[in-house]
Amino acid sequence: LLNKVFYIIIIKHKLVIGLMFIIRKNKNLKKLTTFKIGGRAKYLIVIKNLRDVEKTIDFLEKEKIPFFILGGGSNVLFKDSGFDGLVIKEV
Repeated sequence: LLNKVFYIIIIKHKLVIGLMFIIRKNKNLKKLTTFKIGGRAKYLIVIKNLRDVEKTIDFLEKEKIPFFILGGGSNVLFKDSGFDGLVIKEV
């Protein structure tokens, strides 16, 4: 798992430059939900401010990359097969 702060995110060979966040690849989602079930996310990013969330969502929508915004993790169920996209979590 990558757990360093990056200025570049690589998703399906696309680049977003200038955002500061933590990216993790193949992250187990069950640790992030209250039900403690579910598979892995292809990518998980933890973003530190709302401005970066907006930029990230704009990019993902433009490139048609599936994403999910995860709040506190309650009332959320992920499939055991996981999520083949990007999960966004704000600090």
